[in-house]
Amino acid sequence: MKKTKGKIPVLSVNLEIQNELAEETPSEESPLSRVEAQKENKVQDQMQATMIDEVAHTQKSSPIEGMIAKLSEEIKKGFSVSEANQANIRKACEILELFFDLLAKRTQVLEDTVEVLRGDVESNKRELRQLKCFEQLLQEKLERLENVERRNNLRILNIPEGVEGDNIKTYIGSIIKSALQLDETDMDIVADIQRIHRDPLREIPLDDIIAPCKKAEKEHIENDSDFYDLVT
Repeated sequence: MKKTKGKIPVLSVNLEIQNELAEETPSEESPLSRVEAQKENKVQDQMQATMIDEVAHTQKSSPIEGMIAKLSEEIKKGFSVSEANQANIRKACEILELFFDLLAKRTQVLEDTVEVLRGDVESNKRELRQLKCFEQLLQEKLERLENVERRNNLRILNIPEGVEGDNIKTYIGSIIKSALQLDETDMDIVADIQRIHRDPLREIPLDDIIAPCKKAEKEHIENDSDFYDLVT
């Protein structure tokens, strides 16, 4: 007899077996035959009970098998998804490796550039120190020249402000010529005067500072007794 899945088999087969046994049994039954018939019926009942138990067990185990099959399918799907995720992760790792390689190359280029710039900075520092030393030398020379120039200056005292008019150089030149009694052929004082200015640091009336172009002219003016009271 075939097993049916999900249904209890019809017991018509047992009835047919009983009918066949009844046809083969003689009309006048002996006590022995009745005992044998009872045994056969008992065996048939046991077989029928066994079949019913097997069908019930099959019905109980079929949902578990379905769950197992479904779980197996889900596990297979999970493995396939996991493999796809692993492939994506591998691709992402490869992209990251390429990115890090590029970043390392750019970092090396930047380090080389910084090293070159550091060398340029050191060179510029050395040049700056040299320029500062040169500037200091020039400053010292300039101070010496200014001191020499100041020694050639003449300071004229007590000249009222405003009497010179628009040209103080011509006015001071005329005073010097008059005091020294010079004519036009002796010395062109006005032409040889480099500059004349009032000293802003002294009290009123401000002193006039004369800077002759030639040292000999300064000495000639200073040594003249008529002009001595005006010049210091």
